[in-house]
Amino acid sequence: MKKLLNKIFGLFSYLLVLSLLLNFKWVFILRPKPFFSVILGTAILTASQYKKGYNKEDIFASLRWNLAFSSFLTTLMSILSYISNMKVPDTGGWDITESLLPMLYGRHNIFDT
Repeated sequence: MKKLLNKIFGLFSYLLVLSLLLNFKWVFILRPKPFFSVILGTAILTASQYKKGYNKEDIFASLRWNLAFSSFLTTLMSILSYISNMKVPDTGGWDITESLLPMLYGRHNIFDT
């Protein structure tokens, strides 16, 4: 556990240094609505799949896949919502970055094993 905490602390420290050096603005990435949509979706999906005999590893595996699934599903719904609410075709290019934020929130657990 201590090794994991050291890795997490090292990662956050490195991200903090990079954000200071590159003048990164976290408020553009950490939007509350998509972030909590992914977290809520993960919790609901994991709770709906829980079985009495699950151990800690089973729950974490379920959380990992449900985080990835809820981030993809939230991204898809965000893109579809944006498209369905467009009144005039956008000729200047569509800013898709905000719609893709949920995928960023759930991305890190897809490739970890």
